[in-house]
Amino acid sequence: MDFAVKWISVSNPREIKKFASILVLKELLHEAPVITFTKIFAIESALQMFNSIWNLIRDKKEYIRQEALMFFKEAIKQISQRELRNLSKESWLVKIYSLVRQTMKEKSEIVVHGNIMILHWLLRYSSRETFIHYLVEISEYVLNFRKSLNIKIKKSVIESLPVIAKYNPGIFVAEHLDMTLNFLMNSAQKKEWRKVSYKVLSNLLSLIHRSLLQKYAKLILKILL
Repeated sequence: MDFAVKWISVSNPREIKKFASILVLKELLHEAPVITFTKIFAIESALQMFNSIWNLIRDKKEYIRQEALMFFKEAIKQISQRELRNLSKESWLVKIYSLVRQTMKEKSEIVVHGNIMILHWLLRYSSRETFIHYLVEISEYVLNFRKSLNIKIKKSVIESLPVIAKYNPGIFVAEHLDMTLNFLMNSAQKKEWRKVSYKVLSNLLSLIHRSLLQKYAKLILKILL
């Protein structure tokens, strides 16, 4: 593991070293979470290492970007489940969110897709209190790309909707339900998006109290029929 941390933290590592490092760290974090997690967060350069891996989410090679994203998914999951010595888990999760926040104005499809996936996992694994003050900002950022022609971005937007709704159904209904239902209705009209749109709608209906959905009954039936 030491070599992986060293390689990932140097400036401009070779492609093979970038890939090997992120793959080793991701697999160790998944297969031996207690030991790996403790060791990663015990080093003084933990934040620097996270910044280095964050940069790999924007790498020109897709397979490196994908492994970097999977590392962050596992790291967010592990952080949410454990207590840390140097910083609270909430502080670490907010630090990861701040990395996304710094790039929210960028239009690169690679950046946008990476940001949406990280936001998806932050809301999925964190406690309700961690991002409640950022929830509207996160939701608006994700939904802003609902009309993207990039398949990966649109798929990540659709699949993030139930996660956003589950985090706080009341806020979701008040701020985003109208837009979401119209978006799913339009997406369901296209064959390639019909299945995932129906699945997401079904998940949304199971998360939101029936009393909050009454005014949307006709629109929901229109989508389903």
